[in-house]
Amino acid sequence: MSPIIVQSPTRVDLAGGTLDLWPLYNFIGHAITVNVAIDVYTKAILTPRTDKIVVIESKDLGLRREFSDLGTLLIDPDPHLQLFKPVLDIGIHPKVFHW
Repeated sequence: MSPIIVQSPTRVDLAGGTLDLWPLYNFIGHAITVNVAIDVYTKAILTPRTDKIVVIESKDLGLRREFSDLGTLLIDPDPHLQLFKPVLDIGIHPKVFHW
């Protein structure tokens, strides 16, 4: 199976911050923001494996961690992993999102 590669331009908030993102706009009301996308991209690569090992690598944080399986990653207390956990936990505990 081939890797899945996703990239997106970096967003720069000039005014209003991220108030236009869900769920923040639900609390703020009629917030106005001014944003631009610049020619600097973020990139994520998901590479399928034949075993249960999960490798998380963040080049900008200089972080590379290997886990025997997804459950082991999700219970790891390392604060650097907190941004990854909600996204990865959806695969184990699906949630219904109401947009």
